[in-house]
Amino acid sequence: IMSWIRKGQWETSTDVIGFSTAEVLINGQHRLMAIAKTKTACECLVGWGFHPDAFNIIDTNRLRTAGDVLGVNDFSYPTLKAAIARFVMKWKKNKYGSLVTGSAHGANFSNQDILDFAITNKDKLEYATIVAQRTTYKFKGINSRFLGGLYWIFADKDKDQAEAFFKYYEDGSGLTANNPILVLRTKLIQDMGSNKKVSLTTKLAWAILAWNYTRSGKTVKQIRLSDGDEFPKPI
Repeated sequence: IMSWIRKGQWETSTDVIGFSTAEVLINGQHRLMAIAKTKTACECLVGWGFHPDAFNIIDTNRLRTAGDVLGVNDFSYPTLKAAIARFVMKWKKNKYGSLVTGSAHGANFSNQDILDFAITNKDKLEYATIVAQRTTYKFKGINSRFLGGLYWIFADKDKDQAEAFFKYYEDGSGLTANNPILVLRTKLIQDMGSNKKVSLTTKLAWAILAWNYTRSGKTVKQIRLSDGDEFPKPI
């Protein structure tokens, strides 16, 4: 935008600079920032009195992300929380094959869908985010947004055991040979040092299998997802 302004190529568009009923700017932030930085007057259409929720649907095919929407609705770490919420929503819809894919705008979920889910499950989302950040700070085997989703799903089965599982996953201390969590950590460490990385979907499957073995009280020498196996479901 700034380059257009500097070159004198600015054109007034039908996309208004929008203010909500509370006089909060909900559209046109980038244009106004460009105008301020270039210190150049530009003609724009301006509208007032939009419902605050209009922010959630403006530019959804271009710039606005679910993280943007959560941010303007006062969620901390909005990008991470939007990603965790999207993961859990996909899980609940049984879309296991698309857990790690999808556009920034939520794939099969609108920004409003993700916001509504985040508001309804605010406490769960908050704690899943804390666990995800804490865990990936200590061990980067799996991306934080997917760890947050896994924690949420495991905690729905048994919150205390989910807490213990992730604590052991973080540093591996106190784990004996053939403990499923230790086997999982070893596989992830090996993958981090390998030139041929396994898919994130496979890593998620490994984590769920480790959780299931732990829940069942089993010791294992290996965790694997064989060709043709169905994506595992937490027990």
